Amino acid sequence: MKLKLRLQGQYMLVTFALAVVMTLTSAAVHLWLASNHSQRLLHELTVQNSKTFRTELSKRAEQMSSYLSESMFDPLYMYNLEEAGYLLEPLLQMDELESLVVFDRKGHVFHNGDHSLEMLGRDLPFPNDVSAVLNQGQRIHEFTDDRLVIIRPIQAADEIIGGIFIEFSLEKVDRDIATMTTLIESTNERSQKALYLGVLGAAVLLLSLSALMAAIISRHWSRPLVKLTEQAESIGRGDFKLAQAMSTVERQDEIGNLTLAVQSMASKLEQRTQKISHLAYHDALTDLPNRTRFIQHLQGTIKSYPATSFSVLFIDLDEFKVINDNYGHDSGDFLLMRLSEKLTTCAREITNDHPLTMISRIGGDEFLMLILI
Repeated sequence: MKLKLRLQGQYMLVTFALAVVMTLTSAAVHLWLASNHSQRLLHELTVQNSKTFRTELSKRAEQMSSYLSESMFDPLYMYNLEEAGYLLEPLLQMDELESLVVFDRKGHVFHNGDHSLEMLGRDLPFPNDVSAVLNQGQRIHEFTDDRLVIIRPIQAADEIIGGIFIEFSLEKVDRDIATMTTLIESTNERSQKALYLGVLGAAVLLLSLSALMAAIISRHWSRPLVKLTEQAESIGRGDFKLAQAMSTVERQDEIGNLTLAVQSMASKLEQRTQKISHLAYHDALTDLPNRTRFIQHLQGTIKSYPATSFSVLFIDLDEFKVINDNYGHDSGDFLLMRLSEKLTTCAREITNDHPLTMISRIGGDEFLMLILI
């Protein structure tokens, strides 16, 4: 009897030991797979975040250079330093902007946003790139280790009268990427710790269900990272609203905070993109549509002709320079703003506030008005 009990005990011990070994082996395999899967997702998310930040900076930089290449033609052509400085001033407030230089046909500095004009007439330190832009009309858009450099010509038709040099620092972008990566790694580390404890508890309490529990927990912890990867990809495509709408993770832990951070990032990127887009098509002083926006609107209206009959009025203020010279540019700016308000009100009254009506300031004291007849 004792021998039988002893053998039974040994058999139970061996069976239990085998079950423990099989369960721990299965749990170890699943933990390894889950860890690899999580690390892969972590790497993809980190790479996607880096790509997204740089892509967004590149888009905003391209929009800015396009806006300046059009809006700087008149000031450079007329050698109007004041108007050039006025156009450059709001753009110099961007955190990432390292330097911004407008140069003339000879490669000399025309304006860099500094009111002291100390750099006026100096040669730029990269003659080869400037020569390629001025002589061949090339557009340079390249990333270095810590900079984004854009050089493009200022031209109308085939006439090149100068160019724009814009240099963005990647320090803030790299800092944002590092912050996001640290947050993701911290979240992933906590997720991994929770996964290990969950699988170990399942292995001790439920040997036969250890593999199933590991798979469930693995999916539970990896799902938020998959969601965040999809959100980052939608941000990279410029679909900010989809990125914010995709967030369905309702948590109070670090994963929830990370989800909110991605949402906030999408919202801020959308606001910055909209702000740059608005600056590209509106006059900074009067907030009226600029020449580019008016031409686009006029082309669309012409396509509907003769179904839509309209007139285009050119308005120029005589002796406006006298006001600036005698009363100062603040008074001149005030006059332009009040005139813009009056023109807008008048046009709305004439056309009964028709949506095709548009008032545009095309530069200095010159305005264009499109009204229906």
